[in-house]
Amino acid sequence: MYENELDNLEALLRRLTVGYRVYLRGKRLQPPVELTAQVERLIQRLSESSGLGFAQRYRLSTLVTRYYTYRDLWRRLQQQQAAKTAGGGKAPGGAASPAASLAPDVRVVVFDPAEEEGKILELYGAFLRLAGIQENLEGGGGDGKPPFSLLSWPQFFRFVEDRVRRVREDAGGLGNVPVVFTLSLTEDAVRFTAEAGEAEAPS
Repeated sequence: MYENELDNLEALLRRLTVGYRVYLRGKRLQPPVELTAQVERLIQRLSESSGLGFAQRYRLSTLVTRYYTYRDLWRRLQQQQAAKTAGGGKAPGGAASPAASLAPDVRVVVFDPAEEEGKILELYGAFLRLAGIQENLEGGGGDGKPPFSLLSWPQFFRFVEDRVRRVREDAGGLGNVPVVFTLSLTEDAVRFTAEAGEAEAPS
């Protein structure tokens, strides 16, 4: 039962992403208000359900984080569009890049992914936000499905684990080397780098 509802929530989020993309491109006069209400009602109902298992509640938490990340992005994009319209088409403050004004760099230092899942989740949320900004600024693809949604939370977590391992191998196999992940939004892509930080002194 709950798996079907979680699948439904994920499908609604995809539809909502497409709806806002169409609206922000000027091809729809109003934002998808009713679809937003459906998503929020379903989130509330699932959040109040006491029968969710651990894995189901974790999946719900990931989807809710994704929704609030997107919602914040859409609001800021709408505010930016309104400011540009009021300013005769120019970005506020004379800013040349909408990406730079919406997305400061994100930096997260990871020692042990297995023990620092909260940091990885923070990095994942930042990734979704930056990828969502890029997708909305570019207008998205023609298939109705944003490419970054294909990278699920488990896939992202495994990717981070792999990058930590590779960075440490390049640093001589030292297990006490922290890995610094940096996410940034350039004019044409989301840039995701991982590099060795300063190793901890032996205790």
